[in-house]
Amino acid sequence: MESFIYNFSPLSDTFSHGAYQTQNFNRPELRAPSVKGMIRWWHKALGYSEGDAQMLFGGINPTQAALVSVRVQSSTVPQTQSSSFMPHKGRGAGSMKSAIIPGCGYRLTLAPRRGGIDGRLSEQLHNSTKAWLLLGSIGQRSNRAAGSILWDQCPETLKGFEIEAGNLLVKSKVRFAILSMSFGSGSVSARDLAGRFPNTRDFTVPGNVFGSAKPRKPSPLKLKVVRLDDTLKLLAIWVPENPREDTASNLAQGLDLMDTIPGKQELAGLIREILPRLTG
Repeated sequence: MESFIYNFSPLSDTFSHGAYQTQNFNRPELRAPSVKGMIRWWHKALGYSEGDAQMLFGGINPTQAALVSVRVQSSTVPQTQSSSFMPHKGRGAGSMKSAIIPGCGYRLTLAPRRGGIDGRLSEQLHNSTKAWLLLGSIGQRSNRAAGSILWDQCPETLKGFEIEAGNLLVKSKVRFAILSMSFGSGSVSARDLAGRFPNTRDFTVPGNVFGSAKPRKPSPLKLKVVRLDDTLKLLAIWVPENPREDTASNLAQGLDLMDTIPGKQELAGLIREILPRLTG
């Protein structure tokens, strides 16, 4: 196997941090371990086995060296800015964080270690990486449209995107659909809308389908900014991992709850439009 090389850039403010982080200072950076973790997550989401993941990415129990090295290099000078961490909550105290701005270029290289990788694992690696680049994000608030990734080989039209992403997910439980609203050229308004889910500290959501802090549960409904047909849209991704909680019925009930909360109705209506495609 020769090295796989992918070029991408953030499409929305990216709150991805590494070693340069203290209480009063942080410098966002895109690190190879974080990208590797996202590719591995999509490897599982596509339905590939944990045994194959161990061979590709390495593991601790049992101890196994990875067959692939992951390198992330900036192809342009990374630029950062202070950005609203949760724009739907306004600019209150503590709401601004340093973020990598949209448009900064990065080069991802996946290189085989000594001994190489066979064709089967090579295909899995490529498909998992494409799934992350097309459907994934990175960093904090990535389930709510921050850290959205734009691959330079991403289809530019809605139809082309649906075909390519659909082919990748055909054997997985992951489903996706595009919300009908457009956001022009700025991603902050898209992140604002993407954050307008009920606060689970104040509302009981069936199955915690929007995620929760206690008990800790990532949301199976994820939103990402995409650029299609020369405009920004929100992509909804449904990743059911708990068969008793992550159900179409619970999601529908969660949307009904949003209809009763000021400021949440618009997002609820947009998701309800795509519900049959998202959970069918």
